[in-house]
Amino acid sequence: MSIIRIHADDLGLSKGITRSIMEVCAKGRLDSVSLAANGAAFDYAVQQLRKNPQLKMSVHLNLCDGQALSDAEEIPLLVNNEGYFCHSFQSLWIAHYIYRRSRKKALESQVTLEMTRQIVRVKEELDLDEISIDSHRHYHMIPWVFQCLLKLSEPLGIRFVRLPYEPLVWADSWLKNLKVMLSVNPLKRRLLNYLSDTYKSRLEQLDICYNSYFVGVKFSGKMDMSVVKNALLKSSHLNSKGLPEVLFHPGRAELEEEHLWASQPTSGRYFLSIERQKEGEVMKSIEFCNFIDNLRGRA
Repeated sequence: MSIIRIHADDLGLSKGITRSIMEVCAKGRLDSVSLAANGAAFDYAVQQLRKNPQLKMSVHLNLCDGQALSDAEEIPLLVNNEGYFCHSFQSLWIAHYIYRRSRKKALESQVTLEMTRQIVRVKEELDLDEISIDSHRHYHMIPWVFQCLLKLSEPLGIRFVRLPYEPLVWADSWLKNLKVMLSVNPLKRRLLNYLSDTYKSRLEQLDICYNSYFVGVKFSGKMDMSVVKNALLKSSHLNSKGLPEVLFHPGRAELEEEHLWASQPTSGRYFLSIERQKEGEVMKSIEFCNFIDNLRGRA
C-alpha cells in the first residue's frame, strides 16, 4: 500500500489542462486527481477517468473560477450577471463576516446550493456512492464554507476532506526560497495550517477521513524535486497516521483556450503559466519516478 499520494488538481477545467494531466498519468506516478464539475471540459475529463480506473478521484469544489452550475438568479451573492464567480478567498470570507444575519443566511444557502450541484453532478456521472472533497484555491477552508460543507457530508456521502496542513519545507535554491518568501504563500500556509488544526476534531467526530499532512501550499506552482525530497524525507511525518498528499498543478491550458477566462484574466494567466508545464516535467522525470518508487519500496 502506498505511503503517499501524488495528486493533481484542476481536471476538467479545460481540454488542454486535462490532456496535460493525463499525460503525467501515463508517464509519471500520479495516484489521484481532482475533478471540477463546472469545468469547460467536464465531459472530456469524465471520459479520461473512465479510461483510467486506477486513478482515485476527488470533487474539486470551485467557487472562484469560471461559471457556476447554478443560474445567476439563484446565487446572486456569488456570481456576476453572466454567472461567473466574483469572489476572492478573502472577499468571500469577509462578506459573510460583515453581512447582516438575513444576508449571511442567504449567502450560506447559495454556497450550499452550488456545492451540492457540483458534488451531485460528479457522483451521478461517475455512479459513486461516496466522495472525497477538496477545492480550488482551498475555498472549502473558509470557516463558514467548511461548516456548510459538513452539513452535506451525510446526505451526499462525503467520506474524505482535504486538510492542507503543510510542514515547513524549503527548496535547495536560495533564489526560489526568496521569491516564495516574498509572496503571499507563506502567510497562506500559516492560515491553512491553523484552520486544518481547528477542523480535525470535527471531521473525526463525523467519521470523515483526512490526509495526515500536505505538500503544495508554500511552493504552489513551483514544485520541484528538492521541495518533494525535503518534504517526503521527513520520516516523522511519513510515519504519522493517515496518508500524506503531495499536490502538483501540471495541467496547463492551451493558448486557444484563453477565451475561457476572458472575464477573469488573472485566472487565465495562472492556467497558461509555464510553471505548470515545469511541474508536469518534474512529475514525468526519471528522477521523480525513481524517488517515489524507492520511497514506497521502504514502506
